Amino acid sequence: MIAVSCRKREGTADRTSVTNSYLLPDMYLPLAPCRRLFSNYSAFSLQRAHELARACPEKRGTFSHALRDAEGRDVGLSDNSVTIECHVDGRDVPLNLQDDLFAIGFEPDGFATYNPLHFNCHQSLKFVVASSLYERRRELFEFARVAAVTAHRLLNNAGVEAYVELETYPSTNRRYWVPRSPGSGWQTAYPLQSAHLKARRVDCVPERGEVCGPKKRADVHIKFRRESQCAGAANDIVEQLRQSGFYVVTTWASNDICTAEFANARDAEFVYDKLDTFFTEWGGPLEMTLECVVGQWRTTYLLNGELTLASLPPLIESISAEDYGVG
Repeated sequence: MIAVSCRKREGTADRTSVTNSYLLPDMYLPLAPCRRLFSNYSAFSLQRAHELARACPEKRGTFSHALRDAEGRDVGLSDNSVTIECHVDGRDVPLNLQDDLFAIGFEPDGFATYNPLHFNCHQSLKFVVASSLYERRRELFEFARVAAVTAHRLLNNAGVEAYVELETYPSTNRRYWVPRSPGSGWQTAYPLQSAHLKARRVDCVPERGEVCGPKKRADVHIKFRRESQCAGAANDIVEQLRQSGFYVVTTWASNDICTAEFANARDAEFVYDKLDTFFTEWGGPLEMTLECVVGQWRTTYLLNGELTLASLPPLIESISAEDYGVG
């Protein structure tokens, strides 16, 4: 069990404000599989989640937000912050393991569609902390790192197909736009060609639970609002991104997330900068983030009697030299 490394805030009552019967508010996370999102968690893991959320005001997630709403607390965001995030993605994670993950800080954060397509579980442990609080950043990062290792061990020992990922990024690596429909001619201005990003499934030998061969170093995530007035034109951009090597998942919040995963951080920065310029001029998405991948752990599980390494989304190993203007 991971110890709570954050001191409890003074004046915080030890009361259970969010129980198994908690109902998601109307229109919040419309694609969630049920409205009682925490109904399957044990009393122990719920109490643990309360302790973590109250002790760590930097914690973000479905449960942490529900608890703050129930207690009438609002945590303001710093203009300059760092996000530390660890997530678990897997297939058919048993309820008792989901309960264990919840107890060490992972909150339900699922998708309506997944990649790999056969996955059906996504849980996240997330902190947003002011950039200037260096000691606090180190403390929360270490908390997340230990949680990642613990989650991988639990899932691997249970023979569940899953992977765990630890990421961090500053607020300067996130761009926001007011969604607007791109005008005619955006196809000509689109900066990426389908042949430029070479994405493939990673298939390599496990070594202490980590990826061998080309390792993931960075992500670019682009969020599109599915039900906005410009959704039709945005769908065309989403399809163009898909052809360029991105994959698409749909969140419980009914947003489409286009993601490209990179083995080379420089490639990710290049694509992020190109798309930043394009979206600023032409519009389309709601936001875009460039994330640094600190670690990734894959489980091994039995498939048809053979020990198999957990699946991963496609990885872009390289970008052609011509894209950098050196070809």
